[in-house]
Amino acid sequence: MVFPHRRTRGLRALLAALGLATASLLIVGCTATEDLSGELPPQNVAEWSLPLDEFTYTSAPLRDYAEALLEKPCYAKHGIDWPVPWQPIDRTAGPSFSAGLQQLFTPELAHAYGYHRAPNDYENSDEWREFVADAGRIAETTPGFDPILEACRDESRSALPVPSDETLYYAVDAAQTINDEAELKDDVVAAGVVWAACMEDKGFGGLPPVPNEAPGDALIEKWQIGVPGTKASPEEIQMATADAECAEESGWLDAYYQTVWDLQVEFVTKNSDRLQRMRTELSEDRDRLLTAISENAPTK
Repeated sequence: MVFPHRRTRGLRALLAALGLATASLLIVGCTATEDLSGELPPQNVAEWSLPLDEFTYTSAPLRDYAEALLEKPCYAKHGIDWPVPWQPIDRTAGPSFSAGLQQLFTPELAHAYGYHRAPNDYENSDEWREFVADAGRIAETTPGFDPILEACRDESRSALPVPSDETLYYAVDAAQTINDEAELKDDVVAAGVVWAACMEDKGFGGLPPVPNEAPGDALIEKWQIGVPGTKASPEEIQMATADAECAEESGWLDAYYQTVWDLQVEFVTKNSDRLQRMRTELSEDRDRLLTAISENAPTK
């Protein structure tokens, strides 16, 4: 019912947009002294629930909000109004993403949005987007804005230190590596052949037997998939719906999910000590962000 299309790339893009570092990490196993395998989430293919979900950095929206609030008085010292609107603290990446920020792709989503992501509409989202646009205009029209931005960002991050690169990227990089490895397993490859035959039966022949590569680079460019402000055409929706249905009907979805799950369990078991340290850092970071928001947020 769900499969991760263009899977974990959204998280790095989101963190990069916040100006966080993007260092690549070496994914290795080590001998663990603490076993986290008994703390795994329930398996749920519909929600694409996976063992590494809790170690994925999902506090980027909170950090964006908290930093903006702490930067407001700094900008005021430079005579710049920084009108940060109220935001919900339970904001997610939207209906197109799992708890671990892997992109979901269901027949329902495909029928509504094709290969495009569903809009991430949340309470006060229009006001936040207006603030982001205003901030961009301020940056463009204020002489000497760059050093002011750097000074105010440094000030906010002094109070809210950015987690280590390991904590930001270790889980998402591991998840991507595991996803790629899972695609090469025999049962997943065999199910991909069935998926391609299903797509041909639905009028979309000539596709490689790798569902995660659909619809292909040419159609991604033609349909402007991933381009902000664009929407799916009827042609795109027709193919995307067939794609999502065939992923289920062919057995590819279940085979791929179970393979990814098993590989993540193995990874968590081998790297329990490292992941436990990350869990602590993630929790401390979230607590700092929530405290900053509760002390500085405007009224709803």
